Amino acid sequence: MNKEAVILIPSYEPDNLLINTVKSLFDEGFPILLVNDGSSKEFDNIFSQARPYVTYLENDRNRGKGYTLKHGFSKIKELFPEARFVITADGDGQHSTKDIIKIYDELLATNELVFGVRYFKNMPFRSRFGNDWSKISRSLLTKQYVPEDQCGLRGFPIRYLNELVKIKGNKYEYEMNQVVRFQLKQYIIRTITIETIYL
Repeated sequence: MNKEAVILIPSYEPDNLLINTVKSLFDEGFPILLVNDGSSKEFDNIFSQARPYVTYLENDRNRGKGYTLKHGFSKIKELFPEARFVITADGDGQHSTKDIIKIYDELLATNELVFGVRYFKNMPFRSRFGNDWSKISRSLLTKQYVPEDQCGLRGFPIRYLNELVKIKGNKYEYEMNQVVRFQLKQYIIRTITIETIYL
């Protein structure tokens, strides 16, 4: 039986981990929307192997992760009219199927925004400082605390789709802009600790 959440995967010039990811999610009953962000032709074979398991879209050229996510969000209601939720995930092996299911279960239980949170061990000082400063400055601005604003594993009830398409940012800043917007609007954001997978 198909799950009630569509998995939205933006992908730019992937390796074989993409195929493993979509197969695993397909086997769990998730419908999948894979958006190719203008990858070069040498990656056509990988996308061809993934396509039996997904609904496939592509950008006309490389436009960035934010643009690609918004492209996917804009097509969800048309392509998956029965969906109740959308879960964004990376197709490079950083997000395990087990953790995606954890996000899904929390969506079913709460019908609220659900964001994955990673805890890094042995992070270099410069990276940790940048990460911490991002969280602190955002929290001061929004008066709310979310432990991470850069993890791409997130769950959204379908009612947020129109808003997600309007948020500014076409590259990686888009995901941080999501957090700021939702916090400023004082939406409830649930967080789930997920595995930190180093590639």
